[in-house]
Amino acid sequence: MRIGIYALDCRPENGGVYVYLVNLLNGLGRSGGPHEFYVFSKDRSLQDSLESGLPGKIRVIHFSRFRVALARLFLRVFTQPVLFLKLAKNALIKRIFRASPILDVESGLKTPFLNLSKYHLDVLHFPATLIEPAFFDLRLPFVLTVHDIQQEYYPDLFSREELVFRRNRYRASCERANLILSVSEFTRKCLNEKYEVPLQKVKVTLQGCSPRFMESPDPNALAAARKRYGLPAEFLFYPASTWPHKNHGGLLDALHRLGKNQHLTPTLVLTGFTREAGSGVERTLRELNLDERVHLLGHIPPEEMPLLYHMATALVFPSLYEGFGIPLVEAMSAGLPIVCANRAAIPEIVGPAGLYFDPEDSDDMALKIAVLLRDQALRKRLVDAGYAQARRFGWSEVTKETLDAYETVQTTR
Repeated sequence: MRIGIYALDCRPENGGVYVYLVNLLNGLGRSGGPHEFYVFSKDRSLQDSLESGLPGKIRVIHFSRFRVALARLFLRVFTQPVLFLKLAKNALIKRIFRASPILDVESGLKTPFLNLSKYHLDVLHFPATLIEPAFFDLRLPFVLTVHDIQQEYYPDLFSREELVFRRNRYRASCERANLILSVSEFTRKCLNEKYEVPLQKVKVTLQGCSPRFMESPDPNALAAARKRYGLPAEFLFYPASTWPHKNHGGLLDALHRLGKNQHLTPTLVLTGFTREAGSGVERTLRELNLDERVHLLGHIPPEEMPLLYHMATALVFPSLYEGFGIPLVEAMSAGLPIVCANRAAIPEIVGPAGLYFDPEDSDDMALKIAVLLRDQALRKRLVDAGYAQARRFGWSEVTKETLDAYETVQTTR
């Protein structure tokens, strides 16, 4: 079977989506069987992220950013109404799609931009929640991985334009997919609740983390990283790009209250790309006089992330909404106690390995952080529970279930 994986929208800045893609590809490359995989990407670093020595089953097809931008310019001309109307039920737009050589990727007409027809695919997998409308009429079975639909629960975190875009594209993508892979049972239920997706159409494939997080790091490497990043002996750790739902502002408020009400002044280390809420984080740091207690490290190379987990005192995870939350599995695998929000998929992933708080109540967050910092026995219990909980998650099982999904939709086409 020839399987296409449409990864044009996957890049390191996507965080968990990119981690999912890289680990899935590595798993598919190690898998047996006669399948061939064609990965369509505009990120040249993706090839470097794959494990060396993989069987020659993963072929990365690179579309330059210019070609992708030019193709989307033409697509936007034809699909602008799709942002506001349901493409899947709009016969006129469908007719335009079928007639356009720019959009018709199956008829044999050669587009100079995003031609997939020449690869003679049996299945096409969209791993990042969305299916490009240009391919809705492509007569192939589609597998779609949905990571979250947070806009349905926190619409105030999005601009009006982004909200309209997501609400139309996400639902239409779910309707077009032959089979949906959900990263958690929570997300599966959300799809059923908000989009009326039949539960039998959604298969849960829990994620995992790199084996590097489970390994004891070299003490010399730890010491060098501590010096390189200027880290103290103890610190709280939150690895998350500054998206609004990641709730950095709430965490900083809790850190301020922790010093004011609990007389505890731990250091907080933040990593991740600067996103929409980045300027707000820096402004809050200044307003609350937390500059000396918060280290903003930005994006850390993936190979160095396990070192930070093994140096930290605890993972604090105040996110308002998570479809999964890979850092939670990384922390449990590394033996790091977790104090976290009681929202979305977080309790499903962490189970008994976390101390929970209300992420919209800074006093509760501060109190639970204080409890964790003061109770060494509690931290030990959470670490032990985390090791046991982490055994639920592994990329080998994700790979197997994804391969089963490909075979299922291919045999039922």
